[in-house]
Amino acid sequence: MRPGVYQDYTNAQNDTDLPAKTGIKCFDPWTEELIETGYLHNHARMWYASIWIFTLRKSWISGANFFKDYLLDWCPASNTLGWRWVAGLQTRGKIYSAKADNIKLFTNNKFFPKGELNESPVFDNDIWKTYETSSDISFENQHFPTDENIGLILNKNDLTLNRYLTKKQIEFECCVFYDPEYQTSKSASVQNFESGLINELCLELKNFHFCQNKKALTSWAKSKKFKCLIFPFETVGNKYFMENSFIDELRSQNIEPIFYMRDWDRYAFPYAKKGFFPFKKNIPDLLARNGVI
Repeated sequence: MRPGVYQDYTNAQNDTDLPAKTGIKCFDPWTEELIETGYLHNHARMWYASIWIFTLRKSWISGANFFKDYLLDWCPASNTLGWRWVAGLQTRGKIYSAKADNIKLFTNNKFFPKGELNESPVFDNDIWKTYETSSDISFENQHFPTDENIGLILNKNDLTLNRYLTKKQIEFECCVFYDPEYQTSKSASVQNFESGLINELCLELKNFHFCQNKKALTSWAKSKKFKCLIFPFETVGNKYFMENSFIDELRSQNIEPIFYMRDWDRYAFPYAKKGFFPFKKNIPDLLARNGVI
């Protein structure tokens, strides 16, 4: 809803700082766990971010970059806003302070960094910034002729959209898209994980085309004389195809790009305007609208 938040983050992404040994009893093992496995428990991520920002006095942006490169389940929204929330930049001045007693309790006495943490951090008002709400977000899917030649692009934004459209009895030809040069800063373990997902998908599909760059994708679509190409809907931080130059190129070939949103997201996104608890009130309605209850 406020894309300027992520834009400011990406504009400052040169701010990177890989952690060295700190001597903090919990922090160093968590660093090793993240690098080795590509994962940290959600609670550990909160503690980790708090220690990074307030005890080690590193920027939240460098911490968000570290997670971005090493988390297998990295998500632009949860990662960026999670780090900002810990820093007190989501709810102004409401910072998350990691405390030794809390860490001891919820790690079942595995870690107890008593005297090693800044447990009374102070929010710096000078770094606060407000962002305008975007006014051009559409949550309705475009209508397209289902009796025309349709191409479907599977990529990292949605690797099972083919199953979803098949259930809706929409016929298509499929292209698996994977650009190995995209986000090359990611760790080897993350890159291997993502390429492994693509390999598994290719083994699952019976008939598909494979592309690794936009030029090859456009050539394939043109050769098939598609009237439209369906892409998974792209949210802030996940945009790759939803850019004017690429859209204009497709349209110059008389191919209309459709960025298709699953019903769950289409129903849920309009409620995602302010924090979790206002959203929570609408969960029963979302479950009903999606046929879960």
